[in-house]
Amino acid sequence: MIAFNNGCKTVTAATSSVIIATVPIITALLARLLYQERLSRIQWLATAVELAGVMLLSLLKHAFSLNSGLLWLLLAAVSLGVYNLLQRRLTKTYSGLQSSAYSIFMGTLLLAVFLPGSVREARGAPPLQLLYVAMLGFLCSAAAYAAWAQALQRAKRVSSVSNYMFITPFLTTLLGFLLAGERPDWPTAVGGAVILSGVLLFHFGDRVYAARQ
Repeated sequence: MIAFNNGCKTVTAATSSVIIATVPIITALLARLLYQERLSRIQWLATAVELAGVMLLSLLKHAFSLNSGLLWLLLAAVSLGVYNLLQRRLTKTYSGLQSSAYSIFMGTLLLAVFLPGSVREARGAPPLQLLYVAMLGFLCSAAAYAAWAQALQRAKRVSSVSNYMFITPFLTTLLGFLLAGERPDWPTAVGGAVILSGVLLFHFGDRVYAARQ
């Protein structure tokens, strides 16, 4: 999170979404190296289609930026890939809820060094902002990581779960429309369609191909 937040300070949201979209690729490569998990050719093709969709969404908006923040985001992407593999290993011993609780607890200990400054800032923060922080902590972090760990525990392969990260930009746009009334533009529609087609190809392409043989 530290690397991701530092990276987001100097790059656009579109750029960060493209870099973070490499997490499924990094996870698949690490899983191939460490766990001997293999993706089919169709699944690699689908992964390329999904990444192209994310890049298309960003480039069509002319919102891509290049600066030192990319290094922080790349570090965050690699860290997330490693996290996925470690969670997969932990869920072999513990339940998804237990493994996510342990990881959140250790993360809290490491971030405790920032507690004094955070308390000072919280005293002067508006109540609504504190509510947003609480929602980020309980819903967007704790609940999300617990659900992610459950998915990693039940899936046959790590890459099958991490591949769903490609739809994050699409879901962000959908939630922006439903919750904030933000109308999606045509680059979002085109990029989202490409991303969704890649997700469908990844999860169902092999079955369709086998059925036609």
